[in-house]
Amino acid sequence: MARHPLVKSLSWLKPTRWPQALKLAVYGWRFTTLGGPPNLIGWPDIGNDGELHVGKGFTLIGNIHRCSLGIYPGAVLRIGDNVVINNGTIISTRLAITIGDGTGIGYHCLLMDSDGHPLAPGEPIHEGPITIGNHVWIASKATILQGVTIGDFAVVATGAVVTKDVPAYAVVAGVPAKVIRMLDPSIQWRFHPPEAF
Repeated sequence: MARHPLVKSLSWLKPTRWPQALKLAVYGWRFTTLGGPPNLIGWPDIGNDGELHVGKGFTLIGNIHRCSLGIYPGAVLRIGDNVVINNGTIISTRLAITIGDGTGIGYHCLLMDSDGHPLAPGEPIHEGPITIGNHVWIASKATILQGVTIGDFAVVATGAVVTKDVPAYAVVAGVPAKVIRMLDPSIQWRFHPPEAF
């Protein structure tokens, strides 16, 4: 027996897909461009007064602690394909932050491309774009500050505060972060797919 065309067109609305459909309806307008439907786990705080460009396979996990993406007027946040951002992470963009394909960002990380205000009246505000390469692993509670570039396949250890550029294949740790090891470029690290969570 043939199914009615309307039933066929609504077949994607299975009860298991309702939460994602609702989230896309609530959050979809906040994205400037989307490479595909985002996987929003929990209810993130997304304030977009600039531009938010997201690639396909984007996962934002906030079922334990809400994630926060803040894009100020004139700022641009670019998130590549298959990026996973975990619980409690805050990304504050006043200029530009770029996150490369396949990057994994752990629990409670902080990415800020600007101090937001001077230390004292009349002093300059320290700011600069942040660029994170492809397949970078940023472990829990790491902080990435303004003007930093992190190379492809780099690893930022738990609790590190990154204030200077990180070369590709480097493992950095500490406050401020320093290179503690170089990874073998023939072994290219890949972040686990979102199904692993």
